[in-house]
Amino acid sequence: MYRLTIAILLVSGILIFACGDSKKATVKVDPADYLIQKFDQNGIERVSEVRRFIGETLYEYINGGAEIYHLYDFIEVVTADYKVGETEIVADIYSFENPDLAYGMFSTLRPLTPAPIGLGVEGFSFGSSLDFVKGNYIIRIIGYDETSETASAIEKLSNQLNSLVPGRTSKPERFAVFPQKDRIDFTEKIHAQSFLGQKALTDIYSMNFQIESDTITLFLSDDKGGGKFKQWFEAIEYDEASMKAAKSLPFDQPKALMIEDSYYGTIVAGLKNDNLIGIIGYKDQHKDFLLEWVNSLK
Repeated sequence: MYRLTIAILLVSGILIFACGDSKKATVKVDPADYLIQKFDQNGIERVSEVRRFIGETLYEYINGGAEIYHLYDFIEVVTADYKVGETEIVADIYSFENPDLAYGMFSTLRPLTPAPIGLGVEGFSFGSSLDFVKGNYIIRIIGYDETSETASAIEKLSNQLNSLVPGRTSKPERFAVFPQKDRIDFTEKIHAQSFLGQKALTDIYSMNFQIESDTITLFLSDDKGGGKFKQWFEAIEYDEASMKAAKSLPFDQPKALMIEDSYYGTIVAGLKNDNLIGIIGYKDQHKDFLLEWVNSLK
């Protein structure tokens, strides 16, 4: 209990002095400090030393897939084995440069139909593991089987770490500018690079919506000066009829894109108030929905 009290006081101090800016981490802490030796209240005890994998050494811990973590400015992961009663589980804490990047990486891990967990900003359980994102961190608890004992142990440790690990518990602010109506829960994503297969399309925020029987995707990215849009426009083939149709929408400059794609359907995009914005799966009946969103961007 003494160690837990000290750890909570430490976290409280961090919260008092930490800046709320989502783009910069102003307080550097060692995430290993959150993998404490014992949580007395639930009989949870660490039974290994804390292991650490920094930067490029992540591949030594993850069996494939380490590259994508680096697209979101991964810093390090600390990991340790815990025991709850007779059940052993593993706790990982992945650190990123800022909360948006942590959420972006989390959004690539989220299953298509997640079982949501009310921890941190957002969380889900999948098989014998549980993931949630909070502040600059993704926390993952992993069991060795799918028994009720393991599920209970995972729940207890995840609740303790959620209480101990500091950080923002709201989604990135950019998602607030998307429409509130007809949104599909748990579809927010941040794409670090090559969105829609285009090298120019980096740091793209997207969300899905249900419009009657259609599922469409809206996307948005900062594009002051229009560099991303220009590179995209120059990289594709298009026809004048499609360009003319796209120009009827209230974008900020004459050039706009309307692309027919065999996989994504119709894609419409343009610039609005220093933002590259667009829609995937567009049909004529979605025009009013798109117009309302475009005109709301100030």
